[in-house]
Amino acid sequence: MARHLISITSLTLAGLGGCTSVTEPYAPPELSDRQSGWVVEDSALLVPGAIENGDWWTDFRDPVLDRLLAAGREGNFDIAEARAGIAAAEAALAQARAAGRPLGDSNASVTRQLQSEAAADFGGLPISFDPQTNYSVGTQASWEIDLFGRISSGVERAEAAFGGREALLADVSRLTVSQIATSYVTLRELDARLAVNAASLARQEDVLDLTVQLKDLGEVADLDVLRQRNLVETTRAGLSALRSARAETLSALALLTGKTVPEFNAAFPELASPASTAEPLSAPGPVRVGTPLDMLRRRPDIRVAERELAASLAGVEVARADLYPTLSLTGSASFSALEVGDLPTGEALGYSFGPRLSWGVFNLPLTRARIDQAEAEAEGAAIRFERTVVTALSETDRAMAQYNLAVEEAVIRARALADARRALELVEVRYREGEDSLIALIDTQRQALAAEEAEAQARHEALRRRIAVFRALGG
Repeated sequence: MARHLISITSLTLAGLGGCTSVTEPYAPPELSDRQSGWVVEDSALLVPGAIENGDWWTDFRDPVLDRLLAAGREGNFDIAEARAGIAAAEAALAQARAAGRPLGDSNASVTRQLQSEAAADFGGLPISFDPQTNYSVGTQASWEIDLFGRISSGVERAEAAFGGREALLADVSRLTVSQIATSYVTLRELDARLAVNAASLARQEDVLDLTVQLKDLGEVADLDVLRQRNLVETTRAGLSALRSARAETLSALALLTGKTVPEFNAAFPELASPASTAEPLSAPGPVRVGTPLDMLRRRPDIRVAERELAASLAGVEVARADLYPTLSLTGSASFSALEVGDLPTGEALGYSFGPRLSWGVFNLPLTRARIDQAEAEAEGAAIRFERTVVTALSETDRAMAQYNLAVEEAVIRARALADARRALELVEVRYREGEDSLIALIDTQRQALAAEEAEAQARHEALRRRIAVFRALGG
């Protein structure tokens, strides 16, 4: 890390060497030598090849998800704010460019004037003044010659800020898409778990009815009824907790799409209530992961950090240009007369023009302090860039490893669920035939419900991890 920080810092110091030229060409930091390959080896899930540039969420083949993401890109508040930031940066860039062109204004005035007699001394002579009206129209302009790069560096800084805002929009969109997709998967997981718990509750209530009948016949004790009823109430409470979690997830989805919950329910009625018959989500096919360099070039957050670094380095040049004088060409022209009809005449014309040199020599201590501040800010931007690169590499390696392990867990959970379901069927038959105890049945019911919950969670967690891989790769 120190090696990369030194190379980035040298960009900051490049603009500070030499006294004959202020501006220095900027070159983005090199990315090719950061990491040669991924920590996770190629597998059936993660394969080499160019990273997909298309809409990765179409792998899910889910029209509802497609509509959700379209609504999010259109209505999300963070995306809208990022777009407004682009407009503001574009206006700031226009201002910076305008500073390199002639600037000026036109004016017109009518002035009624009376000379004060008390303020004039004419040796006691009785002198009086008549009021006069003066008419004037004119214009004035100035043009700063960019001798030492102050204006061009300001334009470079504004261009970098504009590019950073564009990259920020792309990054906000990347994160918003992944958040919506992840929340949708979570909603579908909760629906699946609600269906599992409702089915388990129905079976538990059947067993409770049977146990009550056996108790009335004197074949089981009250304790058995209480045990089974406790299991039923525990499952019912779990359903309430799942409904609460679903309401929270639905509210988050509504906010991500820029809607209130009622508006969201009207736009997506199929999500307003749990869907017990929906097709399970799946995303078949491996993910092409490319190389670390491919990922770094795709990640908009790295582009944001690089543009911030470029803007900070240009800010150093802007501050340093104040060490030198500024040269401007200025001029003005006006027509002034006591009568409006005399304005267009040559006698009414007055003008002035010429170069003007200005140098804040007595402000040099303040200027040097500003340079020091700009250098420190550029150093901070270099550190943030390095941190963003390292974070992106670490995040992608972690996402790949977690995706592999999540799919592996989902496969194991599916096998465990098949065994738990078969065991429950056998114990229920044995209990009805009087060959097994209620305690054994209750324990098997709990194990089966836990296996159902774990399988649903693991299956959807694998999908969330797949989304995280695409997010990490810059999608």
